[in-house]
Amino acid sequence: MSTSSNITTHTLGFPRIGERRALKWALESHWRGESSAQALQATAKSVRAQTFHAH
Repeated sequence: MSTSSNITTHTLGFPRIGERRALKWALESHWRGESSAQALQATAKSVRAQTFHAH
């Protein structure tokens, strides 16, 4: 017995990573050793603040 169903999904984006994927770039820069943990945390804080004020 098999059943099949059609599922429609939508990806609306990831607003919590910031404009132009700021958090992604900051994280990858930190992984490469090009920036400090403090710089990563500052970027994350800024993205959270921008996302909060946008909604």
